[in-house]
Amino acid sequence: MKKEFTKKVKKLLPNKSFMVLLIVFTLIFAIGLSFTLMSNSGVFLPESQQFDRNGEENVYSSFKVKRITDSYAKFTDENGKEADYAAYFSINDEGSATLIMNNEDFTALSNIYKFTVGVSETEPEAVTVYGMSAKMNDELIDTATKNFRVFFNIEDSITDEQLADAVGTCYLDVGYAPASPIGAISAIVMFIGIAGVLAVLGLKISMLNNQKNAEKGNSVDYNDVISQLQNAYINKTTKTIMTDDYIVGSGGLGVYGAVKKSDIIWVYSKVGRVNLQSATQNIYAGLRDGTFAVCASCPSNAKNNEIFNEVKTKIFEALPEALVGYTKDNMVAAQKITDEFESK
Repeated sequence: MKKEFTKKVKKLLPNKSFMVLLIVFTLIFAIGLSFTLMSNSGVFLPESQQFDRNGEENVYSSFKVKRITDSYAKFTDENGKEADYAAYFSINDEGSATLIMNNEDFTALSNIYKFTVGVSETEPEAVTVYGMSAKMNDELIDTATKNFRVFFNIEDSITDEQLADAVGTCYLDVGYAPASPIGAISAIVMFIGIAGVLAVLGLKISMLNNQKNAEKGNSVDYNDVISQLQNAYINKTTKTIMTDDYIVGSGGLGVYGAVKKSDIIWVYSKVGRVNLQSATQNIYAGLRDGTFAVCASCPSNAKNNEIFNEVKTKIFEALPEALVGYTKDNMVAAQKITDEFESK
């Protein structure tokens, strides 16, 4: 009968906050995810410049590859293992340049490589690669000097200056792109979205568990509650229903529960605060088994406060035998009643 009770109460006290919050945070996550995917696909990258082999470093550039050699330098990681990055000589319509790329980027140039080394007789179309320009260091220059002669069948030795004339003083780090602030922002948005979804779900589960705990030691007959709903006092602002024998309230997110008036030993109102500012007005009922239930709750503002005070008066008047007010004396007295109840 609890499902039937919840169904009927939802019609009397509609509360879409759970679905609204869930949809909002899901949309936030979806927006963050979509921007992350677009960022990873290069949508937000700056416009590339044509690679200048003698230009400045840290420039996002493009290079149209028509020929590419075998790699002439392999790079190792921190553990001394050979990494998947290697240096290649590449040629376009304007001359040679050094490209540094990983295996994945090189795969896109495989047909050009096969034509360059004579494996294929069909000349493929040129492929444009993108990356960041960087200055060649001494190690890369030394290795390039030795291998340039081999790849291009040069018998005489060449100097660093001649190499610079041939391939420039910069190389293109293919696949590396400038960090986009959009990527970081979208990651934060995704985190907010998924954290919000988890928080809403966690809060609802917590409320359901609290409601179950409040029902364990109390004599709620949901058939009886349903039969009394027709003539009940209903206030949609505070999400409160009061019948002859029961009080139905909601802690939010569409979680509803009923408590029998005779089980309530203590009732009080309390203001929920956010950043020291009044945010919500709430009425709690302390039950004889030591659990608590929400009898009324609403946002705190001038319009609602008047309604809340009216509901508070009705609830307090309906519980003449209960302790009223959040005081230390009432807290002690309520605990004594709970101890006596549990000792039986």
